[in-house]
Amino acid sequence: RRVSARPARKPALLAVDGPLLVWLHLNNQIESRPIAGGSATVVASATGIRALAALGGYVYYTTSAGDVFRAPSDGSASPTNLTNAQGAQEIAVDATTVYFTTGSDILEVPIAGQPVATVFAQNALPVTLALDATHVYWSTANGGIYRQAKGGTSPTLVSSGQSTPAGEWLEQAW
Repeated sequence: RRVSARPARKPALLAVDGPLLVWLHLNNQIESRPIAGGSATVVASATGIRALAALGGYVYYTTSAGDVFRAPSDGSASPTNLTNAQGAQEIAVDATTVYFTTGSDILEVPIAGQPVATVFAQNALPVTLALDATHVYWSTANGGIYRQAKGGTSPTLVSSGQSTPAGEWLEQAW
């Protein structure tokens, strides 16, 4: 789960995966380190990492090339490319599925990789993404916040008129 925004000159993204703290350096490296202390380990390196999430011993991330990757949080193996989805941006993960946004759609892929399926595609213009046990939530560029049951086909408008829906608020609110 992503837990911070992208501050300047500091680690750009931050996530927690059990006993590990995982972050993205602005030098395009994802690193992890035990929360209790110890040395940092390089998990992955890629150009244009846009978002990351961590769960169950893995880091999931998107790149500006449109790739969605999975790598062990401890850096013990090379990343696996789960799919190439033009314009992959934000990302969220649960025990079985990786959800990610593109410029207009929300897609999903099993944590082991292919096939990609569409969660919602109607030019949703998703900006942020969050999950709970039963729903996918997203905010849109036009200020709407929606939710849809996982595996469902009918999104519900939760809130409208938000000037700039913030990912951190959305993740904490649900």
